[in-house]
Amino acid sequence: MENSASSDVSQGELKILRTVANVRGLLRASMLTHTTEPDPHVHPCTLHANNPYTPTSTLAQAIVHSSALLTELVIIREWLHETAPQPQRPEATTRYWKFTKHNVMQALRTGSGIREGLVKELDPDEVMVDH
Repeated sequence: MENSASSDVSQGELKILRTVANVRGLLRASMLTHTTEPDPHVHPCTLHANNPYTPTSTLAQAIVHSSALLTELVIIREWLHETAPQPQRPEATTRYWKFTKHNVMQALRTGSGIREGLVKELDPDEVMVDH
């Protein structure tokens, strides 16, 4: 559908339409918590009183289910995982930058001075420069 629609709609408009659809999905999921009756759950204090060795994951789930705000935050977190773009991975480098960085940092920590032949300070933009 997107391939045929992209010829009629610009990329900017397509991005806006995706954003609107994503926000509507979030609103729909969020509104379900307000319009439906919550399932009955055991209160966390009751769980802990009945068994002080209740696993923390069970207690955490009970706490989330007992709070409408926390339930909504879980819905938002799940929505973000579904709709947010994947983070860009840094590119792998085969340069000696890490070795130099570790040597400079070790010399600064120990106060032993920089070894002969190594740089004396690091350029933070060096990894961005194309060689």
